[in-house]
Amino acid sequence: GLEIGEGGNGALSVSGRTMVAVQARQGQQGTPTLMSRKGEVLGALAHREATWAPRFSHDGKRVAFVGKELWVHDLARDISERVLTEVTYPFHFAWSPDDSRIVYSTTRVRGQLRVVSVDGTTKEDTVFRSDAGEIDSPEWSPDGRTILFVYLPDEHRAHRELWAFDVEKA
Repeated sequence: GLEIGEGGNGALSVSGRTMVAVQARQGQQGTPTLMSRKGEVLGALAHREATWAPRFSHDGKRVAFVGKELWVHDLARDISERVLTEVTYPFHFAWSPDDSRIVYSTTRVRGQLRVVSVDGTTKEDTVFRSDAGEIDSPEWSPDGRTILFVYLPDEHRAHRELWAFDVEKA
């Protein structure tokens, strides 16, 4: 097996027969490592920057993860490529159902939900904005028409609201 975290900083994503773990020590980010479902280390993903929060694409062919930037690793080619985002430090993110886009929120610009094309063919779009709170845990609906997210209003930090955003009407 692979120890993925000392102090609870490890992260894990599972797809089919493989999983990606990010090893991390307390207060640090780590390196994404591909493993079999039995816990055998298959190798570190080619990458230049410390990362966390790996997430497999729905087809299991790519893994996205964040650090200072948003990265996508193509498992067949063993190449990590940066997804061009307008804001650094994307934090919470999710793949679209067709794996062509990623929705994310960031710790650098509060209250914004952004959608970016994974291959860079379309302009990044801010699909939701609020100056009175933060966004957490975005997820796409299976049909790709709605993005769900948790909204944390400033006036009630302990209060969390589930919001749905219609992407087609944006």
